[in-house]
Amino acid sequence: MARLRGWRSTLGRRGNRALVLVAALAFGRTVAAVVPKPAQEARSAAGVVTCRYKFLVLDDTDIMKTHKLKRRVNAAVKHPQPVLRVDAPWHHKNEMLNYINVLYDEEERLFKMWYCTMSWDGRASDGPRRFAYATSTDGIGWEKPKLGLFEVNGSSANNFVTPEMDQAFVCTILKDPSDIAARRYKMIFSTGGPDPDWARFHVPLSLAYSHDGVRWERPRHVNPVLRGVSDTPWGFLFDPDRRTYILLTRRVPNTPRDVSLYESHDLVNWEDRGRVLVPGDEHDPPEVRTNAYYMMPFRYEDLYLGAVNCLYAHPVSEGYGSYHKSPNYPADRMGQEDVQLAYSRDGRTWKRPDDRSSIVPIGKPGEPDSGTIYAAHTPIVRNGETWIYYTASRKSHNWWDWLGTYDPAKGMRDEAYAMLARMPVDHWVSLDAGEEEGWF
Repeated sequence: MARLRGWRSTLGRRGNRALVLVAALAFGRTVAAVVPKPAQEARSAAGVVTCRYKFLVLDDTDIMKTHKLKRRVNAAVKHPQPVLRVDAPWHHKNEMLNYINVLYDEEERLFKMWYCTMSWDGRASDGPRRFAYATSTDGIGWEKPKLGLFEVNGSSANNFVTPEMDQAFVCTILKDPSDIAARRYKMIFSTGGPDPDWARFHVPLSLAYSHDGVRWERPRHVNPVLRGVSDTPWGFLFDPDRRTYILLTRRVPNTPRDVSLYESHDLVNWEDRGRVLVPGDEHDPPEVRTNAYYMMPFRYEDLYLGAVNCLYAHPVSEGYGSYHKSPNYPADRMGQEDVQLAYSRDGRTWKRPDDRSSIVPIGKPGEPDSGTIYAAHTPIVRNGETWIYYTASRKSHNWWDWLGTYDPAKGMRDEAYAMLARMPVDHWVSLDAGEEEGWF
């Protein structure tokens, strides 16, 4: 294979601009995932225009030609142990970790996590949920502060930031430094219960905001802000270049699962941009149906990248596969979920690389993440690395896996964990050579 080792000039051109691609390939190693791009230019002593920006080699948009190179998606390296467990004294034994939100607060130099816990009692239905708050100085060891906001078992000495609510309660949180202090943190969340179930409307989305990410205000005069979407975490992003909020979600009907885009300038009025990522093409495995369970978008250089949670379901009936174990499980991955890569140049047209390798793959049998992986909102880039937090479980997304192993004496605390995978900056995709030297 070949690696981008030193810099040497070759001339390319985009439009009326000279593009200097500088690449020396060393035989037998990997081609790096980035080369310069003509955004910020500098002129050398010899008068040659060079570039001080970069692009990822996700596709051939910025590459004129390749020779004997294969594009590969690279996996992040997993931290050996879970970074957060549901182990506080106020968590009861049937409470388990569910979805997580993680961000790094540049102003406070602090990692912040909002994690969902779900109570489950062995029935074929999700249980009630609530969200809790934790902080970390290094992203590995997490503190669960006693916030005193909600009473549990006669005590408010806990870290919950919402009361316990219906099984449809899920939220995604971001920090928007451009807004006033009172609305610095923003939450998009869903609620459910017998009333909307009887009315037969599906998962209304509502808005909340906060000055500290802990105490939340819900604007009664505008909620709910969106209806007709599905019951899962939502990709939620503020794009400062367009001053636009981006929401990526599934829509009704729930299956087959794909990703739709909504945009808003005020979080109240949303424009439906339609489906933007529909899996199930010639690059997906034919023996199972690949579903886009959800996608977490984030800005990366001048691109939009997405961490796509891919669910591998029964090719004919997901419901049948959920209650009947496949004779080829886990080899056929039916009911498992991993994390793949998607990308966009405008935030609206999304693609996946032809290589459908996982950026966070399923673990080996018996490992904490050997069944399902749910990417957190959202990957964090700092200190030369990209950090991808995720919820991990040994269980698949199949009811036979959960109902057949439920032990009321043991409880649910150890059924899911928050975990972390890391990769060097720009390591998403590479161009690799084989036995013979390649070039681009």
